[in-house]
Amino acid sequence: EVRTPGMHEIIEGQGAVEALSAGGGETQVSALSRAKIVRHGSEMPVDLYSAVIDGDTSKNIKLEDNDTLVIPQQYARVAVTGNVGHPGSQLLPDGRPLTLTAAVAEAGGLSGGAKSKGVQLFRLGSDGKTHKTVYDWKKIGRTQADPVLQDKDIVFIPQSGASNLNEITTFSNLYFIIRTITGL
Repeated sequence: EVRTPGMHEIIEGQGAVEALSAGGGETQVSALSRAKIVRHGSEMPVDLYSAVIDGDTSKNIKLEDNDTLVIPQQYARVAVTGNVGHPGSQLLPDGRPLTLTAAVAEAGGLSGGAKSKGVQLFRLGSDGKTHKTVYDWKKIGRTQADPVLQDKDIVFIPQSGASNLNEITTFSNLYFIIRTITGL
């Protein structure tokens, strides 16, 4: 995922960073941390996020004739819904963590009437079941850790006076959450 995909010439001895630049650079959905070089039919991972963003020159792997640089799109998403300014899905940033508080801030923050002691994080566990963890907004970062979000997490900010997702979510709201997280 680059601005101008296709065949690009680079000078002998240059690396993946220069090839990325020749392709017009990354886009908003480029997954630089998951880039790879295809060489003689084999795939070699290359962390272009570290090379480009962090300036780690050791990650700028030198290219050879007929190499192909592949930069996938970032599809990992979370949803922030309920009593926030702008509910909806968000792309997880490539190469760096997104915490619960940062995701809520990106969604416009808590809106009036939000139940700050009932912030809910829904996460699909390795057992295939959805697990709910409840946080107190005022304690996150103080006495409660600010959790790092994962692909398909749902953050729900309930309305004050409601105790859980089942009490205030209509079928259409649930459909919206599932659709924004899965992209269906």
